[in-house]
Amino acid sequence: MIDDRWEDQLKELLDDGALDRVLAVRDALGSRAKRTDLAPLIETAERRKRLLALFSVESPRARGVSCPSCDLKLRVVSESSRSVGCYGCGAIIEIGSLQIVGERSDRLNQSALTLGHRGTIDGTSVEVIGRVGYHAETREYDAEDNTYESGTWYWEEWSLLTSSGVTWFLSVDSEGYALARPFTPATPAVPFDYTDEMDLAELSNGGGMFGGLIPQSMRRTTRIDEWGKARIVATEGELSWVPNPEEEILYAEQRDGSRGARGVEWRRDSASKETIEAEFYRSESVSYAELLEIFPVPELIESHEYETSIRRERLGWATSFMLVGVLLLIRGAVWSKAGSTIFSKSVDLSLTASDSGYLMGPVGLLQSGLIYEVSFGASIPDNSDVWLGVEILDRDKSAINAPQADFWRESGYEDGEHYSESNLSAKKRFQLQEPGYYFLRLFSETEPGQRVSGTAHVAVNEGVQTPVLYVLCGIVSLVIGFVLRMLAPQPRNLI
Repeated sequence: MIDDRWEDQLKELLDDGALDRVLAVRDALGSRAKRTDLAPLIETAERRKRLLALFSVESPRARGVSCPSCDLKLRVVSESSRSVGCYGCGAIIEIGSLQIVGERSDRLNQSALTLGHRGTIDGTSVEVIGRVGYHAETREYDAEDNTYESGTWYWEEWSLLTSSGVTWFLSVDSEGYALARPFTPATPAVPFDYTDEMDLAELSNGGGMFGGLIPQSMRRTTRIDEWGKARIVATEGELSWVPNPEEEILYAEQRDGSRGARGVEWRRDSASKETIEAEFYRSESVSYAELLEIFPVPELIESHEYETSIRRERLGWATSFMLVGVLLLIRGAVWSKAGSTIFSKSVDLSLTASDSGYLMGPVGLLQSGLIYEVSFGASIPDNSDVWLGVEILDRDKSAINAPQADFWRESGYEDGEHYSESNLSAKKRFQLQEPGYYFLRLFSETEPGQRVSGTAHVAVNEGVQTPVLYVLCGIVSLVIGFVLRMLAPQPRNLI
């Protein structure tokens, strides 16, 4: 075991990158090194040296490469690039051997961002040197079901070479953008024991996969949020490895705040399952507007600003329609007026039973533009019914409107329970084309052989205000607002 003193010293030495000094002490001590107190330090340094060699695969410096297929001179920017795609014939070339190892695929999405684009991220200059398209089988944690959901995913990853020679990665998928920066934990661990069916219990407590990535104190409470197995489906430009469709790219991620994640990605041979290379990374989501600040492509900025202004304008109209709709609905709900009664009369039903009915009036309907309402009904005995009709007649006694309705009253017992039901009133609203004096004629009918005693009632109200128009206009305005909102153009993400 390493005591606290050696643990602190070990961490300081390794974080300072003093591996070579530790190994030099080992070489000087020779066989005695394993028998001294430095043995734990030396053992850890040897392990870290091996892992760093795995994580940092470098290739000979290359600035110009001739395509062995078409002899086109290719510009290679990164010293660590091991392959490059020919933008002439489409061949993928291994830089060290100048062997053709594949050919370009057309499966990459169209993008306004291209190889050679330069930008700035947090004051660091970057240049786009490559792109890879991945298709993955994923497992993502679902908090509601407390389980992992299976799925498939496609994303593309741009390689960004910094001014210091480090490669960062910009990933693009249907959900947006994320910028990933590689790092090496103090005590990295590679999951050599990975199997096709990951042990979720091991993942949930950190296991060997995130040793060094997650503090020891967190490993029992930290959850892996997503993991999967991907394959390369298309490439262009420079890569720090030689793409091989037979290789598997494995990854696991843990969310780090609302916009970030940290994880590990490693490649292995699909047949031997041997790990070829591994890399830890931290990533954060990037908005399209932030991306345009990194790569200020004038035509993209102009297009984004124009589409954003159009969207803002249409959303403004949508909001206005929706607000008007809400106000109309509120007005319709609170503003309903019965109007003033200008005529009212009750008549014995027997007087309305003849073919000529019962004539009433004249009634002065003298206000143009107002809504009038004729209300009518009956007071009848229990368990009886009657039909009533009201004709509204002009001065020539010609009917211009004729509302009618059946009225009934019923009560009794059903299953030992008393019930009482009735329909004893009705109304009809209308507007006049021409103000003037009008007459009302009231008719009634009963079942053949049945005589119903009772009273018929009729009244005319003037200046009725109805909420129907407001409600209908409010609904239409809301619908227009929702449609405009849905049709407001989304600014196109062209990267």
